[in-house]
Amino acid sequence: MKKLLLLLFFISLPVLSQDDPWKEGLHMYVGGGPNLSVYHTSGDSLGAGLHFKTDFGYSFKKVWAIEAGSFVKFVKIHDTLIWDTALTLGLKRKLPDDYYIRVFAGQAPTVFYTDDTPDVYRKTKSSRVIYTGPVIGFSLGKFHETWFWETSLSYQSLDKARGIRDDGSVPTEVFRTDLSSVKIFSASVTFGMMVF
Repeated sequence: MKKLLLLLFFISLPVLSQDDPWKEGLHMYVGGGPNLSVYHTSGDSLGAGLHFKTDFGYSFKKVWAIEAGSFVKFVKIHDTLIWDTALTLGLKRKLPDDYYIRVFAGQAPTVFYTDDTPDVYRKTKSSRVIYTGPVIGFSLGKFHETWFWETSLSYQSLDKARGIRDDGSVPTEVFRTDLSSVKIFSASVTFGMMVF
């Protein structure tokens, strides 16, 4: 993960923009950092990991921005690797001193790889289980010329699950079910840069 963050940083260096991040027009931001997540089912499990973030949006009136974003986080709980991806739309509002707030909502597929998970997952004979459901969140951040920091809180409610088996050339769905009690509460800190 550290190597991937460094690669992302060095790839972005040649194209860093010196533009005002609130200048009207299209902008793209990339970043990453640590996150903590609480997974609530029959009990609570705390996991920590890294995440990567990309936002592509349009700024207008030097105060507002509308953004489409992706937020990918990798969390390990016990021996289970969890891969969350949030695809969101958000609205950003400039505050004094280059601070900003952002609200966002979207869908968040979450993938559990079952090789090292408890028997309850392996009995399905699936290689991975994909959970889906809505996500909402709130961010507070600050721009510093071409880079920014941002803290975010988000809530996911996972309402559907599909089991996928990868033992052939084409992945096969082995089960599909509705859920009612899987929730994820996440907190993250992102350090990133404006690409253009």
